[in-house]
Amino acid sequence: MNRLGMGFTAILSSPLVRALQTAEIIAENMKSRELIKVTDTLGIPPSRTGLMQELKQFTKDDHILLVGHEPNMGILSAFFLGNDKMLVNFKKGSLCKIEVLRFHPTPRGELKWFLSPKQMKWIGES
Repeated sequence: MNRLGMGFTAILSSPLVRALQTAEIIAENMKSRELIKVTDTLGIPPSRTGLMQELKQFTKDDHILLVGHEPNMGILSAFFLGNDKMLVNFKKGSLCKIEVLRFHPTPRGELKWFLSPKQMKWIGES
């Protein structure tokens, strides 16, 4: 993520151990540990309604990283892309960027890119 020049306004993480550890590793590497916010809305099961409420505190210029679990991240990604029937399959270590164009009445976003764990590893090693 550092090699790609990524930065975040906030890192929202599931409270479950593995997701929170991942969020902490990312924040530490980006020297931004204070950006982590633990939220039950990304737990199991996730709460779309709760997450939508939580996202209201941010502006369109914010960059929010969501750290959670499968299949929940795939389900939430499809939700933010405006297609609940879509299957977005996240392997452990996958990363995608969705630019949300609108939140109401229903979310509508564009998938800007999706990186597999192998691609992330390759970028990290190059």
